[in-house]
Amino acid sequence: MYYLFDKQGHYLGNCDLSPNLDDLASREEVAVECDQVFIRPVLTQGKIIEQGLPPSDFHEWNGNKWVLSKDKQADMLAQAKANKLADINRQAQVFVDAIADTNTTPDFERETWQEQANEAKAWKADATSPTPVLETIASARGIPLDILREKAYEKAIGYQLLGATVAGQRQALEDRLKQANTLETVAAIEVAFFLPTANKENVNDV
Repeated sequence: MYYLFDKQGHYLGNCDLSPNLDDLASREEVAVECDQVFIRPVLTQGKIIEQGLPPSDFHEWNGNKWVLSKDKQADMLAQAKANKLADINRQAQVFVDAIADTNTTPDFERETWQEQANEAKAWKADATSPTPVLETIASARGIPLDILREKAYEKAIGYQLLGATVAGQRQALEDRLKQANTLETVAAIEVAFFLPTANKENVNDV
């Protein structure tokens, strides 16, 4: 088999029959006969070697092998840290959504949660504080208003504790990530979140 290369040693193709060497020479191309099968051949100092795929998008071919310059090492580390931070943030949100059942509640209803929480907290501090949103919900559901107020308060406190706990855990992971100075230390950061002391029921059972 003949492997064809341009003057830089880049692979052009192959053929079973002997090519026109004069025609190749006119374009500064060469043909090298070899029985070995190559997937991504490259010609280096007259010898065919297997270039293979780069270990990463940051590796560069130096004519003989894939190398990673110091500048590219820094770029690769920065990209790894950015990817890890995105994963930390995503998993934090997924964890909170799963506990608070936010993905099973329509947007319009979730938009009332903050006002429900505000009313419930104000009512807990002062029983005469008005709670129009909670009153409307209680009436529509056909449940006692005070029961809904109490449940809304427990949920608000539970969600507040959940958010603060996960925020703290997320920030701790981000702190570790900022201190990481190798790809190995970045990869070693395990992303996991844990429930606060409040029960799940305090977060979503209203």
